Amino acid sequence: MKNHSPILGILWPLALFLWTAHPSAAAVFTDTSSEPFGTFEGVQFLRHSGRFQGSTSLGTFDVPFELVAPANPGEGGGAVLFEAPHFFFGPLGRDFILGRTLVFDRGLSYASVGWAGHGLSVLDPSEAPIILGGQEVESPGAFNPDSTHDFELVVQFVMALKFDAYAVGIVGNDPLFYAFGLSQTSSALLQILLGPDGPGLFDLNILTLQFWPQIFGAEVFDNLTGEFLPQGGIGRTLIVNTEGELILSDAEQFRITTGNLDYRVYEVSGAPHFPLAPPLNPLDYSPVIRAVFVAGDEWMRWGTEPPVDALIATLAGVDPIYGFETGIARDINGNALGGIRLPEVAVGQATYVASLVDLEILPGLPGLAGAIVELGCVPLADGSERFRNHGVYVSRFGQQVNWLRGHRYVLPSDAELMKEAAAASNIGKPGVCN
Repeated sequence: MKNHSPILGILWPLALFLWTAHPSAAAVFTDTSSEPFGTFEGVQFLRHSGRFQGSTSLGTFDVPFELVAPANPGEGGGAVLFEAPHFFFGPLGRDFILGRTLVFDRGLSYASVGWAGHGLSVLDPSEAPIILGGQEVESPGAFNPDSTHDFELVVQFVMALKFDAYAVGIVGNDPLFYAFGLSQTSSALLQILLGPDGPGLFDLNILTLQFWPQIFGAEVFDNLTGEFLPQGGIGRTLIVNTEGELILSDAEQFRITTGNLDYRVYEVSGAPHFPLAPPLNPLDYSPVIRAVFVAGDEWMRWGTEPPVDALIATLAGVDPIYGFETGIARDINGNALGGIRLPEVAVGQATYVASLVDLEILPGLPGLAGAIVELGCVPLADGSERFRNHGVYVSRFGQQVNWLRGHRYVLPSDAELMKEAAAASNIGKPGVCN
């Protein structure tokens, strides 16, 4: 639970008054129902769903919502994780990157709401009619980046979680509020955080794969233009970017937060925005995001400082990988120096190109995928074998995993999976390079 200062104790009743007096307080939860969701660490969770209805400056809205929480609020961990559904993956953070076990084993509650008419950002396309901006969303679930994006709706939903009697009865009184976003949903959160409604909305923000400026859909995310300046009062903020974001945008501007006690920035060397199977870049950054998520939770609930910033090393001049200046320093294998170096990068298993800047894996979205150049059978500069045998490879790989684990850039569970994958590989085995 929160440790409020005396000033916050005075302001809390005022906040409640302003919420109930504000026109947005007309937003209500309707058509609600509950069903079992599962048992995590011996605690039974329920899924509560229905409609969230009200109006913003764009017009009326009537959208699906979802709350997942312990059946007994007193058995929760005192924190609510909010995630806006991603246009392509829906509950991307909960179900694909973090995983339900990690979220709910920690006792967190979870909240999501339809906020845009683009793909799965409606949350549940089967719950038509879905109203945004006073208009019914045509073909819910279809990709339409020009559809309505209602950031005020998100603000109202989070405020309702804090003050509406129905929601408070589910998530408990005065929990911590975390926000998680990745790519599109990270941009949506940052759009809100940098606006007038940002301060005080969340206690912790985990923003991952965040471009700057927002080069995809700048007309939607209009706060994500110009130069990035850290916003005060928005809660502690952890930013995880891949090398791909540095190539595609000015994401290095987030480094301005270095030294700010409420911010951390982590950059994953060699990783693309979107990992895919070879010959595209498969480097999986999700273990880093999971570790940062856990570090953020421990920062908020127990005061444990998160890992220090990890920034990719810089170097002026033309980048030999791209043929233009990127500001990224590289090792002898062509991989970025500094930052969080996953073991595949650190041991020189391959050259990891973070972005194929002209390749569109999704129409209109170039550069999200990268490429891989395998080096396992390429001799070192002195002509010797890169990996003398399989044991050498596994040992070097494991040393980097242990370093990452020791510095809390990966979780112990992910560290063991990484080591198992290395042991199961054929790298360095007899005959592989013949």
